[in-house]
Amino acid sequence: MEGQYCKGQGVDCVRFVAGVMNELSGEERVCPPRLPQDIAMHDPRGALEVMHSIADGFRPFEVVKRGGEIEPGDVIVVGPVGGGPGHGMVVGATPNAIWHSTGQGVQFTGLGNLHLMRQRIFRVYRYLEKHLWLK
Repeated sequence: MEGQYCKGQGVDCVRFVAGVMNELSGEERVCPPRLPQDIAMHDPRGALEVMHSIADGFRPFEVVKRGGEIEPGDVIVVGPVGGGPGHGMVVGATPNAIWHSTGQGVQFTGLGNLHLMRQRIFRVYRYLEKHLWLK
C-alpha cells in the first residue's frame, strides 16, 4: 500500500502526515504526489526536504529546537540510530501518543518506545496555528 493517498486505502508515512494535517485544518492544503523518485522519504538526504515541503502547506510553522518539549499536533521526523532521517510521525492528544503509518497499517506507539524501535528524532515541526485544530 506504500504511496497511496486515499482514505481507507492505506498510506505511507508521508501521506499519513499530510492527511492528518489536512483533516485537522479542515481543508486539503497539501497532496504529495506519488512519483518514482518520491522514495526520498527513505533517503536520508531527501527525507527532511519532503517533510519540509509538507510543512510549507501549513504555514506558519517552526522547527522545535533540539531538546524542546514535544506537544500534541507536532510532526516528528525520525530515523534509525546510526542512520539518517526517514520516517514521519504525528503526536496525538498527549506528548507520549505517537501515530504513524507502517507496513501493517497506522499504528500507535509511545514516544518512549522510539529507543526500542532503534529510532532517533531528527526534527520536530510545530504548526503555530494548531490551537485552532486541537480544541
